[in-house]
Amino acid sequence: MSLQDAKERCPIPSYIPPGLLDRRSDVPHFGKDVRPSRLTINVFKLARDLFHTEDCIDQLPFPNNIRELTIKLNAYPHWQQLRYSTLEDLKNLCYVIQPLHHDGGLKQLKLDILTESWPCPADTTKEISKVQEAFAPLLKRGGFALDICVGPS
Repeated sequence: MSLQDAKERCPIPSYIPPGLLDRRSDVPHFGKDVRPSRLTINVFKLARDLFHTEDCIDQLPFPNNIRELTIKLNAYPHWQQLRYSTLEDLKNLCYVIQPLHHDGGLKQLKLDILTESWPCPADTTKEISKVQEAFAPLLKRGGFALDICVGPS
């Protein structure tokens, strides 16, 4: 079904900007009428996709409206082992999203570290500790909840 056919069968409200529906673009363009309070960003490899994540956040016309941010971060296989994000990459991610919290909006971050199968408990504990250390600046300020999930999607 083409996009035109879909529009005819299910009309898209005029306040939805065309850039939001454009699948050719990696970064959504919300326009000025869409004011999301929740946002989900899918990231394959944080070290490589951090700029993409930052671009998605920078495109928000009203970033202080975001109350809940979900980041789905894939742990990727490398030579029969899972590779997780480094502490430095997670600290950079914290730095990127800090303005969303400091400007008064963001209250909750859900960080889903996605794996193909259940990781061993030691890996899960290590990843949770690493995320908590990276996001310590936000957690110390208060008024911010961090939910961490490690496992298959």
